[in-house]
Formats: sequence, C-alpha cells, structure tokens
Amino acid sequence: MSLETDKERGDAAKALLADPTFSAACARVEKGIQDAWAISLSPEDRERLWLSQRLLAKIREAIVGTVRSGEFAAAQLLTDERAKAARKPRGK
Repeated sequence: MSLETDKERGDAAKALLADPTFSAACARVEKGIQDAWAISLSPEDRERLWLSQRLLAKIREAIVGTVRSGEFAAAQLLTDERAKAARKPRGK
C-alpha cells in the first residue's frame, strides 16, 4: 500500500471513530452483550458472549491501528515533501 492510501484510510478510520452513529452502535452492541451476560445461565452462553465482547474490542483496536498507521504515513509524507523541497536548487 502507498503512503497516500495509508493516510486516506487513517483519515477515514479517524472519522469513523468520531462518528456519533458508529459510537452509539458500538455502545448498543456492548450493552446488549453485557445485559445478556447478566442473565445468562450456561457457561456456553457466557463463553459466546465473552467472545463477542472480545471481537468488538478487536474491531475497535483494528480501527485505532488504522488511524495510527495513517498518522505515521502523513508524517512520512510530510518528511518526504520537506526533503524533496530541500534538494531543489534555490532561485537567485
């Protein structure tokens, strides 16, 4: 993947995390899992709910990782741009 693509994906991931609809959806899913856990009776149900909770956390972690990759790519693009500008001969 190119740095530009990484930056664009990072920007999109950052916007997703900031989106109130996405945040509300995640909160609803998390609460649903917690509510189901509270009334579950079988170890199998609790195991399934624990796995669901972990999956939701992994999804969030993946999105945060994409944001960080995008920030790194943006910084690298800026460094590359500055280095390129520094190599240009200056006009008299």
